[in-house]
Amino acid sequence: SVEVLPLFVPPPEAPAAPSRDPDLLVFLGALTRGKGLDLLLRAMTRLPREVRLRVIGSGPQQGWLQETAARLGVDPRVEWCGSLPRETVADHLGQSLCLVVPSREPETFGLAGLEAFRQGTPVIASRAGGVGEWLLEGRTGLAFPPGDWRALARAIEELRRDPERARGMGQAGRELLEQRFLPQHHARALRDLLERVAATGGKAR
Repeated sequence: SVEVLPLFVPPPEAPAAPSRDPDLLVFLGALTRGKGLDLLLRAMTRLPREVRLRVIGSGPQQGWLQETAARLGVDPRVEWCGSLPRETVADHLGQSLCLVVPSREPETFGLAGLEAFRQGTPVIASRAGGVGEWLLEGRTGLAFPPGDWRALARAIEELRRDPERARGMGQAGRELLEQRFLPQHHARALRDLLERVAATGGKAR
């Protein structure tokens, strides 16, 4: 049989930020086509000009993505931050309205979402792969069909129009993290698995 153990991130170190910039979005991930950043850039064309995006990460297709932003006319609203230390990433997430995970291809899990929850930040993500482990639709964030950048733009506007709801989703994400996705949860699940294997003579059930 197959056993799936919960992935984890360190516990939150400080309370969630009391105020956020409702016009600031964050993307965190590798700059490859599969991560769908170009979809988010297209969604930016449907959003008010005051909406800005911070891109945290690097990758082989950064040049193409920057050219795409320029071609779409959104480049002045995009900040290309490169790879950053975890504490700096946490600061950016804590300042933002939400993290956007616009993946085209299925994510196996998506630790970026948990990093957002550490800061009490909600997530907007495509319904691709394992994000459903932590993205609870309407509770910890919003989901949209993979590849549908217009639906992504609508989801962003939905959160922008209701910052109180966005704060509530971020808090729910933080609570979910504390209930299921800390190091002790992984260690407990691993211990339980090993005990079951030992009890069955080396075969997990």
